[in-house]
Amino acid sequence: MSEDREPAAERVIESVRRFEGRICALRVDTVELEGGGTATREIVEHDPVVAMVPMEADGTVVLIRQFRLATGEVMLEIPAGIVEPGEDAEAAAQRELREETGLRAEKLTPLGEFFASPGFLTELMTVFLAEGLEEAPLDADEDEDIVVQRMTLEEAVRLAEGGEIRDAKSVAGVLLAARRLL
Repeated sequence: MSEDREPAAERVIESVRRFEGRICALRVDTVELEGGGTATREIVEHDPVVAMVPMEADGTVVLIRQFRLATGEVMLEIPAGIVEPGEDAEAAAQRELREETGLRAEKLTPLGEFFASPGFLTELMTVFLAEGLEEAPLDADEDEDIVVQRMTLEEAVRLAEGGEIRDAKSVAGVLLAARRLL
């Protein structure tokens, strides 16, 4: 290991799609390594995602609770969703915010973007601070059962730091919002 160089890029020599689903696909790539030899990389392809930290004028954060089958738990999260083909991130953020919380934001401020798990997942997340909230509900997705929960930003930070908010995008979003606002 050396600290004075950039890691070499891997060159894909074969790519095979193994699964194509509604929200993700799985491909298996064979890559050529810089020092010779090959390796296999399993890559989950996922469209970009937006996530919002909705802040009411009094400093209240609007979070959501929903059951997540992958964890087997009800998770406390910031609202989020997939950016549809042809849709820009801000339009997706407004749509998802309306579907999941019944609110629309007068102002969306980018807080950052990051890869959810870059070792195997292409999903890029863009997080916005959503302010100037007003009622503007859209019908929720029929496969979602979401409960809105409000709390102070300070309480959300405590829950993120204490491990009660365990969803990575929500931890990042709450902490990025706190850094900007507190």
